[in-house]
Amino acid sequence: MSEIMRLWRNAIEIQAGRQGGATSSDAGQVIKALHKEWERRRRRPPSPDEYFRWPDTNAEIGSGSLSTGGWLKEGLLRFMGYQVGSTNGVATPVRRRMLEGIFEGGLPPVFEPAYLEKWGGPESPMRLQQMAETIAAFVRNAKRRLHPNYMTAIRDWESDLTFLYEQYYVDRFHFAWPTVALA
Repeated sequence: MSEIMRLWRNAIEIQAGRQGGATSSDAGQVIKALHKEWERRRRRPPSPDEYFRWPDTNAEIGSGSLSTGGWLKEGLLRFMGYQVGSTNGVATPVRRRMLEGIFEGGLPPVFEPAYLEKWGGPESPMRLQQMAETIAAFVRNAKRRLHPNYMTAIRDWESDLTFLYEQYYVDRFHFAWPTVALA
């Protein structure tokens, strides 16, 4: 909603002649489109299930070590082929298609049911949140390691988070999206 309100304010300022670049009629079309979107949202208000805080990737400076006890040897994203970085990473267009497929489709029943339940159904806020939380955790953990070998992976993960945010979160879900800056 904050992005929509920013668009609305910009369009109002253009109509008032306080911003250059676009015409008043262009601004009027933007305002009409925003009003239409507001009406659509009013008719279909978001359900409480669509609210969750988007994870951030801020990480306190760490010691460079990371305890992985209790973690799965391979999680769902890795099992599905999602991998970043310069060593064994998958090309960006392929990763994006994988992320689309994971968000929009079914999941293979190769994990414990309790683990798969955390991923929710296709196109659900629960699925998007799990994907975002997982990738954000990868970024935070890599940032804590303070090792230059992780820079490409961090850049890929942050780019993929931006892709998920723009592709699926904006205008659809209402949880806070994560930031990726170090604290």
